Amino acid sequence: MEVTLRLKYAPHEPRPTTSWFVNSPFPKHWLKTAIDGFVGADGDRTHELKIRILPVPRSLNDRSPIGALVVAGSEAKVTLQRPSSNCLPYGSLTDRVFLPVDSRLEPEVTPSELEELLSRELTYLWHPRVGLVAYERGDILSLVDLLCSPPKNLARYEQAHPGILLPNRLTSIGPAEFPSTETILESGRDDIGTQGSNLSALPPQAGEPQPGVGTGMTFTGLKFLEASMKGLNNIGAYIKNALQSGTSPGSSSKVSQRGHGSNWLEQMQQWAQQRMDHLNQAFTSQREKEINRLMNLLATNPDEGLKYALPIGGDAHRGAARPTGQLSQRNTNFNLGNLGGGGPADHWDLSWQHQQELLTRYRELANREITLGRHRRAAYIYAELLSDYASAASALKQGKHWREAAVLYKERLSQPLTAAACLKEGGYWTEAIELYIELEEYEEAGDIYKSLDQHEEAATQYQRAVEACLLRKDHLTAAQILESKQNDVDGAIATLADAWPHTKQAVPALSRLFETYGRHAQHAAASQKIRQLGQATTYDRLAVPLVENLASNANNYPDREVQNLAADTTRVVASRILTQKIVTETDRVLKAIKKLAPEDRLLARDCLRYENNRGEFFASARIPSMPKQCPLRVRTIHLNGFAEGWSVEAAATSGSAVFAAVKSRRTKFLALYRFSWRGEEQLRLDWNVDAANTLLLTTNPIRADVAWLNVMGGQPFKSPIQSFGETNELPVVTRVESQMARALGSTMNGHGTSWLADIRGGSPTLTAIGPDRKLLHSVSLSEFQTSVDNYLTYGQPLPIFASGESVYMGFDNKFVAYQRGMSTTTLLEDSIIRITGSLPNTRRRTAVALNTGAVLFWDDFHESGVTPFATEMPAPMLTFNRGGFVIAAWNQRCEVYSTKGNAVNLIAEMDLAKPAIEVLSGDTLSQFGVVYEDGTIDLFTLP
Repeated sequence: MEVTLRLKYAPHEPRPTTSWFVNSPFPKHWLKTAIDGFVGADGDRTHELKIRILPVPRSLNDRSPIGALVVAGSEAKVTLQRPSSNCLPYGSLTDRVFLPVDSRLEPEVTPSELEELLSRELTYLWHPRVGLVAYERGDILSLVDLLCSPPKNLARYEQAHPGILLPNRLTSIGPAEFPSTETILESGRDDIGTQGSNLSALPPQAGEPQPGVGTGMTFTGLKFLEASMKGLNNIGAYIKNALQSGTSPGSSSKVSQRGHGSNWLEQMQQWAQQRMDHLNQAFTSQREKEINRLMNLLATNPDEGLKYALPIGGDAHRGAARPTGQLSQRNTNFNLGNLGGGGPADHWDLSWQHQQELLTRYRELANREITLGRHRRAAYIYAELLSDYASAASALKQGKHWREAAVLYKERLSQPLTAAACLKEGGYWTEAIELYIELEEYEEAGDIYKSLDQHEEAATQYQRAVEACLLRKDHLTAAQILESKQNDVDGAIATLADAWPHTKQAVPALSRLFETYGRHAQHAAASQKIRQLGQATTYDRLAVPLVENLASNANNYPDREVQNLAADTTRVVASRILTQKIVTETDRVLKAIKKLAPEDRLLARDCLRYENNRGEFFASARIPSMPKQCPLRVRTIHLNGFAEGWSVEAAATSGSAVFAAVKSRRTKFLALYRFSWRGEEQLRLDWNVDAANTLLLTTNPIRADVAWLNVMGGQPFKSPIQSFGETNELPVVTRVESQMARALGSTMNGHGTSWLADIRGGSPTLTAIGPDRKLLHSVSLSEFQTSVDNYLTYGQPLPIFASGESVYMGFDNKFVAYQRGMSTTTLLEDSIIRITGSLPNTRRRTAVALNTGAVLFWDDFHESGVTPFATEMPAPMLTFNRGGFVIAAWNQRCEVYSTKGNAVNLIAEMDLAKPAIEVLSGDTLSQFGVVYEDGTIDLFTLP
């Protein structure tokens, strides 16, 4: 019996570290590891250690190295810490078999058995990705092989001539020829008006103190002298009072006359204060000059200017440093070590104008660096200059600096799941596995194990993932894992079959079940399932979806007999439905019947005739028509499990999905509902969050695949990412993210681009993130700081709306539009409360709610102007429905406006039974919804 040896992950490190694997193809890194990674028996790093280097090829056909194993002789010892972050500890089974310390062989073999299996003339290294690599004696390198001698110098020193002997004492130095005045002026003409390459190139102003130790010591000494003079002055006053109280009246007058002269302590204190004021003024002048130099250098030579850039924001310092009037040079390459802080800081008191100019210029340069592909420099600007760690992490991720991005996501941004994804993509599999398991993301951990050919560990994690899915009744994901990850087709089929008909995933699970039958040629099982569906009692809410599913299999299932059986069963179930007295979805049933024979024109005619006749027959059962000016209520949806003390805070639609955010007034509880306008299948996600501030809910207007839920001005949730599974009414998975810190507002366009407004590094910022989660660009909003402060004070979200490549925001009465790096501002007559717009793929219209009334912009609002409407409604809530109608509501009043042509006309109005908190678009061209605080939603239609 022959068994193949495999390398297995063992996290408990069964063997000590004896060598280092350098995960780098560059020999300079191998050499550095050989120097820093070992010490001799006497503790001397320069000891003769007999270093051996085993390069690891990329593959059997590509011999270029991906790294190398650095091994020292028996006299050497490895250092306690890794020489660098790209070094992995390796151990040895025998003197010539090396493998990672956190691994083992399966099946287990003894060293003697391994010696018998392997050749005695070769050295072996086992790499998790490359596999087993054998080395002959000539394949192993030494340090000498990594070095080469410098090129030969052809100069001949034996023919040198003796130079001029200078005297021992130097008395003066002068030019050989003194230049004339004309020569000096001519040579300096081209230098006028130019700037040097550093900030100290310009001459100091008159009276400006020179930066250095002396100036700082003078300032510190004067501070100490001032404090000493105050202390002596207090002591002198105390002695004076004591003498006056203990002497006779006559002598008292003498002492008083004697002390009436100038007090030398007070004079000394005044002199010190004057000197300090002079130095403060000089420092201020020097610092203003440095800032002006910096701004000019950032504009003319940004690469050089970034070296002297002054950080804005951040609080990682400890204590105050010696003040100086000169900007120091910084390393523009991002370094995690610079974010730890803890040292003293020299605070510069910049004017508001200088701060805004620097913030704007820094973000422009960061966008430039990302465009040029210099992601580490962009991360330096974001993290070290702006304290914007979210943008810095995104830039590092785009630049494939995975470990540093993961550290920022986990430690600074509290986004461990994103950190784990970075570690996985960067090849740091051990750390990624541990983090995924800690986060209970077992499927991701199983995927990594599987890529490492550790199938038993992968199967364990997949099984845990399946159990977690079934616990939350997510049969679709569980079946997908069983089929695609564990090759358990029977288990996947059983899981999908269990979902019908008593779960919220019954309809999509039934469709997936027949897809699985067809994919694995289990046609007999498919036929049996169709017979069961035809004979079983049809549930009212699933009857129509069942007919549609059977009709789809009659056309698409990959077996003719199953197709015929599905077609017959479709007719049977459809006839059973159509014979009922009341059918609300006859059109869907008839459409499914017509799909059975699309080429049969008579069948299509009969379906149309049946529908018309049925409409006339049941005309008497219809609700009597109401006056045209009043919308009709279609249905009322009640949120399931809505408890006393809860209130609906926000609501939004995304495609056919409706979202409602709920929070408790009494406890730290927050929930998000997802449902369709039928309202029958409701899903809910819960968080234990103190949501005292306003909730921000953002969705994609077209696809319900992602939603953002955050607390205005708050921190990311403890579980920042959760998901809604598929249901019968909404067969889509929705990823809910709650990762924004100090959020002001957010919006999303139909292409999936997210616009996030938040406080970063103490400054309001607008950031654009693409559908692939990449940072597109960021813009400083510091010029609107006053408006932002008011929003935070009163808990009002920033009015923001995105359409195409444009994003619109409101700051008091300023309507600001950003598009492709350019901004335009329109002044309105009143303060802006909220902004909304028409749905994607329709004529662009933007509605703006004001303190009183609202206005509508058409297409390019700069050319078409504005149209007012709802002029008597205070702070109206606005939405566009699918038919292009604008619905405005406030308190218990609702109005509907038509926007055909270039006119806004009131076409319907009504009084509501209770105050509304939001209006939403419905499923059809004439429908819209009204949301109330008590957990009810009314769906209306226009007459």
